[in-house]
Amino acid sequence: MAFYRHNLLDDITQLNADCDILFLHGELDETAPLSGVNQLMPGHPDWQLCVLADADHHPLLRDPQWCTRAINSMMNNTTTDCCSD
Repeated sequence: MAFYRHNLLDDITQLNADCDILFLHGELDETAPLSGVNQLMPGHPDWQLCVLADADHHPLLRDPQWCTRAINSMMNNTTTDCCSD
């Protein structure tokens, strides 16, 4: 059951078009389902979505090193196997 009722599409309109976005998301997140992020991705080829397998709403707590690698990868404009869409 999803508890997340916020409309992310409204927030996206407030971002600059050239703003780099990295979504770190748990595969099993029931609070803010992955489907919401997937709705945001079309039309934004430069955005990155990293999904942590078997993780809930708190990927940073579940695997901080995975999150750090994904953030460093984005900041350094590199790709790693920890981040796949």
